Amino acid sequence: MSYEKYNQIILNNIKSIDTITNKILKLNPRFDTEKYKVNTNYGIGDDEKIIRAYDKSKDKLNSIKKLYEEYIFNFDYESVFKRTKDYNDANKNNEIRILLETNGKPYDYVVYNFTNLNDDNYIVSANPYKMKSGEVVKTLTFNLQYSGNFNEFDNKIKDYNLEFKDILKDCYDNVILIDFGFDVIFAVEQLPMYKYFSILENPKNNFLPIKLYHYQDDKVYRFIYKNTDDSNREKWDLLDYIDFDGKDKFISYYNKY
Repeated sequence: MSYEKYNQIILNNIKSIDTITNKILKLNPRFDTEKYKVNTNYGIGDDEKIIRAYDKSKDKLNSIKKLYEEYIFNFDYESVFKRTKDYNDANKNNEIRILLETNGKPYDYVVYNFTNLNDDNYIVSANPYKMKSGEVVKTLTFNLQYSGNFNEFDNKIKDYNLEFKDILKDCYDNVILIDFGFDVIFAVEQLPMYKYFSILENPKNNFLPIKLYHYQDDKVYRFIYKNTDDSNREKWDLLDYIDFDGKDKFISYYNKY
């Protein structure tokens, strides 16, 4: 009875999984399909195996449907904002949402596209910080700066800084990815509340604490802009050079590139 009832459903679920998998593979040839395979090693009378296969096929189909949505959605700030402007979820931090009149975006990732940014208009600083335990940790900070060349970006830098603050304000529950078209993606995530409010409330504080991810890291790959071909991304081996003492040495290295 279980075989007749569930076998065709399992096969239909597997067919749907394969269809979605092929669509994702077109967007990400590196996509690991193995985790979405369903074992159909059962026969008539194997009720326990059939029920297990049915449950897995249903769960994996739901999972890959959700994953595919992440691939086809545009995760830039404006797109996320439009899709979530009426969002209200009791599971989010509603106290902060109400206090700041924000929307508390539920999409986990928001991308800021800076692939056309002038290289002279931003800086990454490394700052050693001594913990109470005596341990020294390095923090990376990103900020926009005037180039002094009076380029087009210089004329808009104030607006860009205000826009960053809007993104922080609207997207505090998300990881904010800043994509420059490099091998390395800057991520603003899990900001302590005191830093979060300091950036929002202090007009002179435009320094964003960042973490670094390679653009093909599974955590960020499907969320970043794909308008820059992989072969055109610049070789930027920052990850190999962040274990140093102090800010000046870092900037000396960084200014070479």
